Amino acid sequence: MNIDEITSGTLKSVAELIDLAEPMIQENIQVPPGYGWAFRGQPSDYGTLTPSFQRQFSRQSFGAAEVIEHRLIDAFRTHYNSLKDRSNDMPKPERIGMGFDLRCLSVMQHYEIPTRLLDWTSNFWTAIYFACASEPGNNAELWY
Repeated sequence: MNIDEITSGTLKSVAELIDLAEPMIQENIQVPPGYGWAFRGQPSDYGTLTPSFQRQFSRQSFGAAEVIEHRLIDAFRTHYNSLKDRSNDMPKPERIGMGFDLRCLSVMQHYEIPTRLLDWTSNFWTAIYFACASEPGNNAELWY
């Protein structure tokens, strides 16, 4: 089966969503060996894969975004270091310190701080949840 055979643009029912999911979940669609599916659910019809941090800037920032991001990272590191109720599965403060900016951005994303990262999942239904849960009345997007 080819991906073009099952995608029809806008889905209008749960049944159409299940029809889209089944071939992907059952791996009936051909993907190259060693590859799998990645999914992203977005709660609005953005029409693009733009991170929440970048959506804050409506025009060319001339370096402002980079300065703001570095300050956010520094402030987050300071705050994270003082968190007393951090769960055991979260990294220790030194694991998001200097030299670990990508890991720090990932932890920031977990705390719903806008970053330049996009969350992806290998689970179709997890992506659907994130697309629909926060704004059930809106059109949502599923990227794969």
